[in-house]
Amino acid sequence: MMARSAPNKKWWLCLSAATNLGFLAAFKYFDFFIESAELGLSLFLGETSFARTGWILPVGLSFYTFQTLGYSIDVYRGRFQPVKDPILFLSFVAFFPQLIAGPIERAKTLIPQFQEIKPFDRTAAKEAILLILWGLFKKIVIANRLAVFVETAYANPSLLTAETTCLTIFFFTIQLYCDFSGYCDIAIGLARLMGFRLSRNFKRPLLAASFRDLWKRWHITIHAWFRDYLFCHLKRDKARFWVVTNILIMFAISGLWHGASWNFVVWGLANGMFLVTLEQVVCKPLLRQKSKITRLASTLITSIFIYTSLVFFRGQDWGHSIEILGKLTEWSLPWDFIGNAKRHLYPFGLHGWELLFTGLFVIALFAIEILQEVNHPITFSFRFHKGLQRWSAAILLLLTITFFGFYGDRTSVTLWEVIETEAFFEIDEVDETFIYERF
Repeated sequence: MMARSAPNKKWWLCLSAATNLGFLAAFKYFDFFIESAELGLSLFLGETSFARTGWILPVGLSFYTFQTLGYSIDVYRGRFQPVKDPILFLSFVAFFPQLIAGPIERAKTLIPQFQEIKPFDRTAAKEAILLILWGLFKKIVIANRLAVFVETAYANPSLLTAETTCLTIFFFTIQLYCDFSGYCDIAIGLARLMGFRLSRNFKRPLLAASFRDLWKRWHITIHAWFRDYLFCHLKRDKARFWVVTNILIMFAISGLWHGASWNFVVWGLANGMFLVTLEQVVCKPLLRQKSKITRLASTLITSIFIYTSLVFFRGQDWGHSIEILGKLTEWSLPWDFIGNAKRHLYPFGLHGWELLFTGLFVIALFAIEILQEVNHPITFSFRFHKGLQRWSAAILLLLTITFFGFYGDRTSVTLWEVIETEAFFEIDEVDETFIYERF
């Protein structure tokens, strides 16, 4: 209808935007707006209280809202012909592999795939199975394992020292990456099994050499969405002031998209500030020198600031996040921490071999991604040409997931302990849901 009634196209677009954003605002942001209003009014009128909705947030609401809104904008711009078949449109909106946490697909890339009859591709299916196993490895073996340490640390900040706070910040970054990218790998693999190709959503962001480079690698589809549907509509002025303002607005909205909390807004604004300041002052001069040492320095600086900003992403509220960051001032003597490592680390839920294996798996993750980054001939690839290579990789991943995976309140058994001690290792209950389901 939007395509047939050219004079009314804008009204139909407004109706679509109002409907999509209205549902998003009602379910996700209404209580946040009420709390913010209470806070503002309390400064002038004293303690103020309003009723809350208490509505449960539908799983993946932010993702399919943006996917549907993107479709409406593309039709309005004439970049895609409207779909007349309601079943086809609903299939696009509710395609189950990427419904919960992306990647966010465009109509022009996904809808035509529903209209094609594809023969079963054995090679693609083998690649898909390997990709699914890789995603499960990142989620179940690494992310769930790190969640034990991270959740304990954030629930008990009084236990933290500067050293364990640094470790917590690092672990949460890896947990978030493995959780989200692991889900995307599973989604892309499941779709590929059925003959669909979804967009790549991550490209080794932990190895980003600058802040700009990071946002080209992390959650690629959402940042492309903001670029194409939001940033291009902000004030188009090449003056430095407006460029900076537009970037900060986009990152603030991106932060709010991730969660209805001022913590997420602060996280978004912090990353926007990194992009408009440190990117120009630190990263660009280092990368211009085109040496491995300066590139490594730029990568480390980027990582330190990005990892630290995620305290606001994970913290319960502003005060909780500041309390965690405040622990970075409580350094102990190096030999004291090393000599009492067991006392410092054991309260966080990973003990003995579990902590050792956690470190080894994180190192393995970085090693594999570094090899992929430099296109090393022995790099881990999902396009092995020889059957033996595929089967070996699949069996190795399957065994690792089986023996080293963390499955919520299920008792985890390490392969080493089964062989050497025939003992079971009890762990704390782990929240095994995907982090990005909450958004």
